Amino acid sequence: MSYSIIQTTNWFWTLEEAADGGLLTFSSAPFIIYVSAIAVFLLNLLFTSFEVEQVRLATPERVLQDELELHGPQDDAPLRASPWDEPNAT
Repeated sequence: MSYSIIQTTNWFWTLEEAADGGLLTFSSAPFIIYVSAIAVFLLNLLFTSFEVEQVRLATPERVLQDELELHGPQDDAPLRASPWDEPNAT
């Protein structure tokens, strides 16, 4: 089977032909394909970074009420950053 301009949409065949140097008759095809692939990769990377970004939201009032019913009011003990922090001994 011979490669023609119709097979340009077949990305696997086109990349194989570009890698083998068989696209001499379509000299701009490898350039277009590689630039398009890099552009799509960078756009996906950009849009994915917005999806992955973590944003802290306030606890909904309903959840706070449920926690108050289950555990009761909490005392005003000093908050510690980790379990190994020692309370201030002054």
